[in-house]
Amino acid sequence: MRIPLPAPCILGLAGLLLLAPAAAAQLAGLPVADTRAGPRVRGTIAGVVGRFDGVLVANQPDTLTVADRQGGVRRVPVAAITQLSVSQGRSRRLGAKHGALRGAAVGLALGLVVIASSGTDRLQTDDDSAPERVPAYLAFMSVGGATWGGIIGAIVGAERWHRVDVRR
Repeated sequence: MRIPLPAPCILGLAGLLLLAPAAAAQLAGLPVADTRAGPRVRGTIAGVVGRFDGVLVANQPDTLTVADRQGGVRRVPVAAITQLSVSQGRSRRLGAKHGALRGAAVGLALGLVVIASSGTDRLQTDDDSAPERVPAYLAFMSVGGATWGGIIGAIVGAERWHRVDVRR
């Protein structure tokens, strides 16, 4: 015996299936170092290719001690730092904004792929107005992508960074 599910229920289940991996990845991806006291910092060091990124463990006048995501500790001489940023925390609003922009781009790209691969045949109706429907279809795909991207971005959030002046 088959139990029919109403369309909103199916859409809700599909949404949960799409959002669950993003939420799980966010929870599983939390670095161990973030549980320690101190702000998250990142920056570059003069004469060294690469960056440092982690949680500030100690701040002496001449050295910053930073714990990275793998659990290692790095001592960075303050005199060698060329750029330093301090995390202001995660912003759900900024995450939603970034997610909506990326989602709109993905939705537009998917719409273009669908139209390019199937032509305008799928958009045709009895009145043969398929070419006129292409912009509306692309707008619909972009809005749908922006909606999903905004929802996922709000769940994941985006980190805000404040640049610190390190000039001597």
